[in-house]
Amino acid sequence: MKILFVIYHPLGIGGAEVTTKLIAEGLKKLGHEIVFVSYGRYEGFKNYKLKNYNKIPLFYLQNYYISKYLTNVIKKEKPDIIHANDRLTIMPSIIAAKKTKTPIVIHFRDYWFVCPRSSCVAPDNTIYETCNYKTILKHYPIKRWIIDLYKISYLKSIRHILKKADIKIVNGSSVKNKLKLIGINNFETIPTLRNFKDFNIKLNKTKLKKQHKLKKTVISFIGGLTYTKGILNALKIMMPILKKNKETSFL
Repeated sequence: MKILFVIYHPLGIGGAEVTTKLIAEGLKKLGHEIVFVSYGRYEGFKNYKLKNYNKIPLFYLQNYYISKYLTNVIKKEKPDIIHANDRLTIMPSIIAAKKTKTPIVIHFRDYWFVCPRSSCVAPDNTIYETCNYKTILKHYPIKRWIIDLYKISYLKSIRHILKKADIKIVNGSSVKNKLKLIGINNFETIPTLRNFKDFNIKLNKTKLKKQHKLKKTVISFIGGLTYTKGILNALKIMMPILKKNKETSFL
């Protein structure tokens, strides 16, 4: 089977790109032919390159450009299926797939379809189920109102198109629940993948603890130090733990 993987960013941007490549590598080992469409390059695969313009949030123009580009690639490569992997490529991939009558799989890894910031956490740390105009006006900074109101309006307008995908993949129950809130059902679940051999680094724990003045037990938070990754919640949880357990450090 020939599979056309579509993802806007190359490796080095975030976790979605890592898991996409891991899935592609696994399918390649099973004997499938993988072709990538991205603005970067995925080593080990045939690549088609998109223009990099994601900082300009003109979604309808982006969809027009990418869907037209994908249509040409589909006609040339004749894939058996398309696998779209992120918020910038899912919509145009569905458009191109329906135009060329090619089966389409879409992959959800966060809450981009219900939130302008893909997190369901406002800048003031308010957590909400789905974003709406009232949420933005109440919890978002005034300087962001125009762009975020535009984003949420766009997201509401594309829900009926997302439903047209042949298969919808989620990485867990939280994303599945968000999709159900907007009337999108029928999912396949693929948990977030990691190749732990990539992290097989031998460390001298005693030396490391001494270097960073860490105590006997170390609890770590691994992720971006932004509110959307939950670091503020982690800090709230850790404070009483550290007070109660004097031989514990939080890294």
